[in-house]
Amino acid sequence: MDARYGFGKHYHTFDANATIGREWDSGSIWVSYNYTENSTILGKRRAYNSTPLSNVAGTLVRDQECTEPNVLVSAVNVGGTPPAPSLYATPLSAAGRNTSNICDLTDDAAIYPDQNRHSVYAGLNQQLNDWLEVNVRTYYYRKESDHSLGKFFGSVNIGPSFLAPFGFLTSPHTTFVTGYPGETQQVSFALPDNYVQHVVLDSWGFTPTFTADLGGGWQLRGLAGYSESATTSHTTSLAPSSILGPLVVSGAFNPYSPTTASPAVIATLEDYESYGKADQRQFNARLSVDGSLFSLPAGEVKVAVGAEFLDEAYDSRKGNTIPAQFLQLPRYHQSRNVKSVFGEIVAPIFGNDNGLSFVVSAAGRYDHYSDVGGTFNPKFGATFKPVDWVSFRGSWGKSFVAPSMADSAVADPTNASFQYGAVANFLAPPDILAAKGLPPIGPGQAIIVLLGAKPGLKPQHATNWSLGADIQPPFVPGLRLSATYYNLKYTDLIQGPPFTNQPLYFATFADTTFFVNPSAALVDQTLAEAASIGNPCAPQPTCIYAIQDVRKQNLSGFKQSGIDFSTNYARPTGFGSVDLSVGGTYILTRKNAAVVGDPYVSELATLNSRLKVRTALGADIGNLRAQLTWNFSQGFDTPPTGLNNQTHVGDFNTFDLFLKYDVPGTGVFQDLSFSLTGTNIFDQDPPLFDGSAIVKAQRGFRNGNTVGRLIQLGVAKKF
Repeated sequence: MDARYGFGKHYHTFDANATIGREWDSGSIWVSYNYTENSTILGKRRAYNSTPLSNVAGTLVRDQECTEPNVLVSAVNVGGTPPAPSLYATPLSAAGRNTSNICDLTDDAAIYPDQNRHSVYAGLNQQLNDWLEVNVRTYYYRKESDHSLGKFFGSVNIGPSFLAPFGFLTSPHTTFVTGYPGETQQVSFALPDNYVQHVVLDSWGFTPTFTADLGGGWQLRGLAGYSESATTSHTTSLAPSSILGPLVVSGAFNPYSPTTASPAVIATLEDYESYGKADQRQFNARLSVDGSLFSLPAGEVKVAVGAEFLDEAYDSRKGNTIPAQFLQLPRYHQSRNVKSVFGEIVAPIFGNDNGLSFVVSAAGRYDHYSDVGGTFNPKFGATFKPVDWVSFRGSWGKSFVAPSMADSAVADPTNASFQYGAVANFLAPPDILAAKGLPPIGPGQAIIVLLGAKPGLKPQHATNWSLGADIQPPFVPGLRLSATYYNLKYTDLIQGPPFTNQPLYFATFADTTFFVNPSAALVDQTLAEAASIGNPCAPQPTCIYAIQDVRKQNLSGFKQSGIDFSTNYARPTGFGSVDLSVGGTYILTRKNAAVVGDPYVSELATLNSRLKVRTALGADIGNLRAQLTWNFSQGFDTPPTGLNNQTHVGDFNTFDLFLKYDVPGTGVFQDLSFSLTGTNIFDQDPPLFDGSAIVKAQRGFRNGNTVGRLIQLGVAKKF
């Protein structure tokens, strides 16, 4: 058993493991339990997420808590005279036409969520006789997480286009609004509480297997596995416009001073949730036989063939509603089965006692999905050793990934949200829109963002090949060198366009997924397909600036090539030994294409670190193990972006320390050890990324992430 406790700035972790078992002549049984927990880290607890903002293009930017007198994310007038300052909990300069007052919504958003996990794993091994062995594996897993998403905020359009349906023109309670004919003011507000997401995952399963010795070097293997999982998500959500509008009209809720509302009104606005529940079930059975076909001078030619059957089902229920109506949300069901056959052959073509050898392999698998059809995927490999300390290897293969059950549930509606003001300007920055020749987002206009998955997803295909070498020179004992060149190509890639990486998104994907000035018919069709409640712009569809369709879909393709490398050296000494390892990856090319027929566009210049290296220096001194690790992530250039027209993100370096002492002795001291782990021991912050003047959650994360300095103390004991 072992346990570790870790602590950092406003953060702690704990994990414990215990295993108990028994062995006998023909088998064994054991049970293992693990518990892990960590606390949350809020944005305001880390300096790299709280860097002060500044004035941007004439827009007043405030970097402070979203509490009065700074409760407005944005307040915009169109036409007429600005309202009197007393109507706003902000300075008049922040309430004028086409200006914004932006408070920090991420200080109370979790960089790391609070979570805990329980897992149990058990096994039974039994040799029934001299030719048959059976094994059973079973597990149970439960994980809970609470994720603060930042201030509870929303937007409302004050004026005829929004409030007329709720009686704006006749209500006596709208005196706090300066209402000029045909004028709309967009007001975004923050409530006293935070959005919170609570997720629970439960999963269990068991898999019995058998291995039968058929004689002559042949074996028959079989398994039958069954598993279930259930995921439930509760995310607090603002009440829809059908609730918010009447509260504004009646005077019960003043969006210019939201904290003056009664606790009952605040509770009404916050008593909505985005609810999701998904249940999955899977049954898997496989039978295979393997053995030697015949002998060649260099060795045995081995083969394995088999068949597999998979049956799975997915049930989901999701939507926005009050907690009492969760079970009234529609339920969606999806199921599929997969029938497969596979085979592999390995043949030593030649070899001798001096280490010379050449071995080739070929494998293939055919899968037939009940919902997306069949596919055959081959793989070939070869290893050549001119001498026993040098090895050259290569491989080529294809692979196939069907849409997940969640993504292929075509009856499941799309998630849609309306984004105004600050968030809309983040999704479509004015400078990028101007560079694309697009008009700016008008005051009071919104972007409809579509999430989820598009109906009719096709499988994703990939082709990959690699060449590599491994060297262990006898003239340098303890040295191992390895390098691999890899080349990956995906087609019909299943993913959502990267809309939070605005330079990449608008350079590659906007032409096919960002629709400016959509027609009223397209807006109505979009909302009809989405899991949203009405149109808060009704009856004025022109307030929709654009529809941003970032649902998962089959994108044209993705290519990447690079080199993985590692060096390991160990040398004995008079006190024990010393060792050094260096390993990492270097990206040579990274390209993406939005749709079939589009040219591939390089992503190396858009927020991607090309070189990552991990270097570890260690020593064994008697019963003490000590190791220092340097983690390096190379900086990169980026298109001008953010508050200060940033064009470069710096390198990120962190250092980790590990110490372990095995206590000598017998009795209570036997098999007892203590450990000390220091992660990011110099408390290095990630390099600044001024990616957004509005959404600071995008800052400081583009070239590495860290909880800061974390110290962990551990103890382990065997009985």
